[in-house]
Amino acid sequence: MKAAPQILGIVNITEDSFSDGGRFLSPEKAVHHAFALMQAGGG
Repeated sequence: MKAAPQILGIVNITEDSFSDGGRFLSPEKAVHHAFALMQAGGG
């Protein structure tokens, strides 16, 4: 049996993030983004 692909969602909460520019600095925004990643299939 082949293993199913795994998808990982990452929430970067640093101000100097090159990937998101610090868009998720507040706890509310970070949690909201984490739930959105989970809804999209990330784990």
